[in-house]
Amino acid sequence: MLWQRNHGKFYSPEGTGSGDGGAAGAAAAAGGAQQGAAGSAAAAAAAWHTGLDPEALGVANNKGWKLDDPKTAFETAAKAYKSFEALRGIPADELVRVPKANAAADDIKAFRQRLGVPKEAKDYDLSGLKFAGADLEPGFATALRNGLLEAGVTKDNAAAAIKPVLKWLEDSDAEENAVLTAKVTKEKEDLDRSWGSNKDKNEFIAKSYLSKLANAAGVSAEEALAAWNALSKTGGIGAASAMKMLLAGGIATGEDRYVGGGGGQENMPLSREGALARIDALKKDSDWQARYLKGGVKETQELHGLHVIAYAPSRAA
Repeated sequence: MLWQRNHGKFYSPEGTGSGDGGAAGAAAAAGGAQQGAAGSAAAAAAAWHTGLDPEALGVANNKGWKLDDPKTAFETAAKAYKSFEALRGIPADELVRVPKANAAADDIKAFRQRLGVPKEAKDYDLSGLKFAGADLEPGFATALRNGLLEAGVTKDNAAAAIKPVLKWLEDSDAEENAVLTAKVTKEKEDLDRSWGSNKDKNEFIAKSYLSKLANAAGVSAEEALAAWNALSKTGGIGAASAMKMLLAGGIATGEDRYVGGGGGQENMPLSREGALARIDALKKDSDWQARYLKGGVKETQELHGLHVIAYAPSRAA
C-alpha cells in the first residue's frame, strides 16, 4: 500500500485511478466512439451514385430514371442502350419523331409530310380511278382529295383508300337500277293489262291531250314530251300514272271524239304512217275538200284527228 501511495499517479489497477487521469481516458474513449458513429452515418447517407459524371446524372434525371436503387438504374440504362443499338446506323432522314397529342398543327403537318402526305390536296393523283367505267367527275374528285388530305392519307395509299368507296357506290347504283327496272316493267305490264285492246286508242287520246297542253303553253311537241317525261321520271317510275292522267284529261276535253266511236270516225288510223297516208288521200279527194271548205263538222274533226296522230310527239311512256 505504501508503494501504491508513493507511485499511484503512475499506476492504477483496473477500475481504479486518480481523478484526473481516469477522466481523461474516459473522455478520449467516448470521443473516438462518437467519431466512428458519425463516420458510419455519413457513409450510409451518401448516395451510391455520388461522384458520378454530373452530365450523365442529368440525362438520367431528364429521362425520369429511378436512381434510388443501383439495380433498377442499371436495368433501365441497359434497356435504353439496347434500343439505341437497334437504331444505330439508320440515316437521320429515315427517323421520324412522332408528335405528342398536344403538338402544334404545323408540327403534325410536318410529321405527316415526312410519312408521304402531300402538302396540298391537288397533289393526289386520282387519274387512274374510274366510276362506272368513266373518269371521276371534277367536283367529286376534288371532294375526295380534300377528304384524303384532312385524314392524313399518304399519296401512295390514296387509291387504295378510295377504291372500296367507289366499289360500294357502283354496287349501290346497280342494285337501285335493278329495283327501278323491275318496278317500271311491272307498271307497264299493269297498264297494258288495264288498257287491253284499247291501248292504241288510249295512247292516241293521251298524246292528243298532251299536244293541246303544249299548244296552250306555247311549247313545241318535243319540249312537251321532254317535260312530261321529266314529270314521269323519263318514262320510269310513275310513267304509267302519267299516261292515265293524260288519258283522263283527253277524255274530259273530248279528245276521244276523234277516235273510233267518238265522232263517227270508226276508220280513224292509229299509226303515224296511216294518218299521213289518209291526209294525202284527202288532199286528192275533191268532194271531201269541198265539204271541208264549207265547214263540214265531220271533215274538220277527221282532219284534226289525223294531224294529232301524224304530228303528235312519240309515246310519252
